Amino acid sequence: MSNELTPAGYFRPDGLVLPEVMSGQEVFEVGYKIKMARKASSLWLRDWRTYVTNNHGEEFLEDTEAQIDKQLDLELGMAPEAEKPKLNDGLGKGTAIITIEGLYQGFKIWRRKMDTSIPKWNSEDRRKACELLRPMVEFYDELLATESRR
Repeated sequence: MSNELTPAGYFRPDGLVLPEVMSGQEVFEVGYKIKMARKASSLWLRDWRTYVTNNHGEEFLEDTEAQIDKQLDLELGMAPEAEKPKLNDGLGKGTAIITIEGLYQGFKIWRRKMDTSIPKWNSEDRRKACELLRPMVEFYDELLATESRR
Protein backbone atom coordinates (compact mmCIF):
# COMPACT_ATOMS: atom_id res chain seq x y z
CA MET A 1 0.00 0.00 0.00
CA SER A 2 1.39 3.37 -0.96
CA ASN A 3 1.56 6.29 1.45
CA GLU A 4 1.37 8.70 -1.45
CA LEU A 5 -1.49 11.18 -1.37
CA THR A 6 -0.43 13.09 -4.44
CA PRO A 7 2.76 13.09 -6.46
CA ALA A 8 3.74 16.12 -4.34
CA GLY A 9 2.87 14.97 -0.82
CA TYR A 10 2.55 12.04 1.54
CA PHE A 11 1.59 11.26 5.10
CA ARG A 12 3.55 9.80 7.97
CA PRO A 13 2.48 8.78 11.47
CA ASP A 14 3.81 12.10 12.77
CA GLY A 15 2.04 14.28 10.24
CA LEU A 16 1.44 15.33 6.69
CA VAL A 17 4.31 16.27 4.38
CA LEU A 18 3.15 18.69 1.72
CA PRO A 19 4.89 21.07 -0.62
CA GLU A 20 4.69 24.79 0.10
CA VAL A 21 2.63 25.40 -3.03
CA MET A 22 -0.23 23.20 -4.22
CA SER A 23 -2.90 23.74 -6.86
CA GLY A 24 -6.55 23.80 -5.87
CA GLN A 25 -6.99 20.37 -7.45
CA GLU A 26 -4.10 18.94 -5.44
CA VAL A 27 -5.53 20.41 -2.22
CA PHE A 28 -8.89 18.80 -3.05
CA GLU A 29 -7.31 15.40 -3.79
CA VAL A 30 -5.35 15.35 -0.53
CA GLY A 31 -8.42 16.28 1.51
CA TYR A 32 -10.55 13.77 -0.36
CA LYS A 33 -8.12 10.92 0.25
CA ILE A 34 -7.74 11.77 3.93
CA LYS A 35 -11.52 11.91 4.44
CA MET A 36 -11.97 8.68 2.48
CA ALA A 37 -9.45 6.94 4.72
CA ARG A 38 -11.11 8.38 7.83
CA LYS A 39 -14.59 7.19 6.83
CA ALA A 40 -13.36 3.81 5.64
CA SER A 41 -11.25 3.28 8.76
CA SER A 42 -14.31 3.45 11.01
CA LEU A 43 -15.89 0.68 8.92
CA TRP A 44 -12.67 -1.35 9.00
CA LEU A 45 -12.40 -0.92 12.77
CA ARG A 46 -16.05 -1.95 13.26
CA ASP A 47 -15.55 -5.10 11.16
CA TRP A 48 -12.32 -5.92 13.01
CA ARG A 49 -14.01 -5.49 16.40
CA THR A 50 -16.89 -7.73 15.33
CA TYR A 51 -14.48 -10.40 14.12
CA VAL A 52 -12.39 -10.30 17.31
CA THR A 53 -15.47 -10.39 19.54
CA ASN A 54 -17.01 -13.30 17.62
CA ASN A 55 -13.80 -15.32 17.48
CA HIS A 56 -11.97 -14.38 20.69
CA GLY A 57 -14.49 -12.71 22.99
CA GLU A 58 -15.20 -9.23 24.30
CA GLU A 59 -12.53 -9.32 27.00
CA PHE A 60 -9.83 -10.23 24.46
CA LEU A 61 -10.99 -7.33 22.25
CA GLU A 62 -10.76 -4.85 25.14
CA ASP A 63 -7.30 -6.09 26.16
CA THR A 64 -6.04 -6.07 22.56
CA GLU A 65 -7.31 -2.56 21.87
CA ALA A 66 -5.72 -1.24 25.08
CA GLN A 67 -2.42 -2.88 24.14
CA ILE A 68 -2.55 -1.43 20.61
CA ASP A 69 -3.38 2.05 21.93
CA LYS A 70 -0.44 1.95 24.36
CA GLN A 71 1.91 0.77 21.63
CA LEU A 72 0.76 3.49 19.24
CA ASP A 73 1.14 6.14 21.95
CA LEU A 74 4.74 5.00 22.47
CA GLU A 75 5.58 4.75 18.77
CA LEU A 76 4.05 8.13 17.94
CA GLY A 77 5.38 9.81 21.07
CA MET A 78 1.92 10.86 22.17
CA ALA A 79 0.79 11.34 25.73
CA PRO A 80 -1.87 8.82 26.78
CA GLU A 81 -5.42 10.13 26.69
CA ALA A 82 -6.67 11.50 29.97
CA GLU A 83 -9.49 9.46 31.47
CA LYS A 84 -12.84 11.09 30.78
CA PRO A 85 -14.94 12.02 33.80
CA LYS A 86 -17.83 9.64 34.42
CA LEU A 87 -21.30 11.12 34.57
CA ASN A 88 -23.23 10.19 37.69
CA ASP A 89 -20.52 7.74 38.71
CA GLY A 90 -21.94 4.75 40.54
CA LEU A 91 -25.28 4.70 38.74
CA GLY A 92 -24.06 2.21 36.15
CA LYS A 93 -23.59 2.35 32.41
CA GLY A 94 -26.33 4.16 30.52
CA THR A 95 -28.34 5.26 33.53
CA ALA A 96 -27.02 8.78 33.86
CA ILE A 97 -29.68 11.48 34.10
CA ILE A 98 -28.07 13.19 31.13
CA THR A 99 -29.13 10.18 29.03
CA ILE A 100 -32.75 10.59 30.09
CA GLU A 101 -32.53 14.27 29.17
CA GLY A 102 -31.20 13.24 25.75
CA LEU A 103 -34.12 10.84 25.27
CA TYR A 104 -36.53 13.59 26.28
CA GLN A 105 -35.03 16.07 23.81
CA GLY A 106 -35.04 13.44 21.05
CA PHE A 107 -38.69 12.65 21.78
CA LYS A 108 -39.67 16.33 21.65
CA ILE A 109 -37.98 16.72 18.25
CA TRP A 110 -39.62 13.53 16.97
CA ARG A 111 -43.07 14.72 18.14
CA ARG A 112 -42.68 18.04 16.34
CA LYS A 113 -41.76 16.23 13.12
CA MET A 114 -44.57 13.70 13.48
CA ASP A 115 -47.44 15.98 14.54
CA THR A 116 -48.93 16.03 11.03
CA SER A 117 -48.31 12.30 10.38
CA ILE A 118 -49.72 10.79 13.58
CA PRO A 119 -53.40 11.51 12.73
CA LYS A 120 -52.87 9.53 9.50
CA TRP A 121 -51.62 6.37 11.26
CA ASN A 122 -53.60 3.18 10.79
CA SER A 123 -54.42 0.83 13.67
CA GLU A 124 -51.23 -1.23 13.10
CA ASP A 125 -49.07 1.91 13.32
CA ARG A 126 -50.82 2.94 16.56
CA ARG A 127 -50.43 -0.56 18.05
CA LYS A 128 -46.70 -0.62 17.25
CA ALA A 129 -46.23 2.88 18.75
CA CYS A 130 -48.04 1.76 21.92
CA GLU A 131 -45.80 -1.32 22.21
CA LEU A 132 -42.69 0.81 21.88
CA LEU A 133 -43.89 3.44 24.37
CA ARG A 134 -45.23 0.98 26.98
CA PRO A 135 -41.84 0.36 28.73
CA MET A 136 -41.37 4.12 29.15
CA VAL A 137 -44.84 4.55 30.64
CA GLU A 138 -44.27 1.60 32.97
CA PHE A 139 -40.95 3.06 34.10
CA TYR A 140 -42.63 6.41 34.69
CA ASP A 141 -45.31 4.72 36.83
CA GLU A 142 -42.61 2.82 38.74
CA LEU A 143 -40.71 6.03 39.52
CA LEU A 144 -43.87 7.77 40.67
CA ALA A 145 -44.78 4.85 42.92
CA THR A 146 -41.29 4.80 44.43
CA GLU A 147 -41.42 8.54 45.08
CA SER A 148 -44.85 8.39 46.73
CA ARG A 149 -43.59 5.72 49.19
CA ARG A 150 -40.96 8.11 50.58
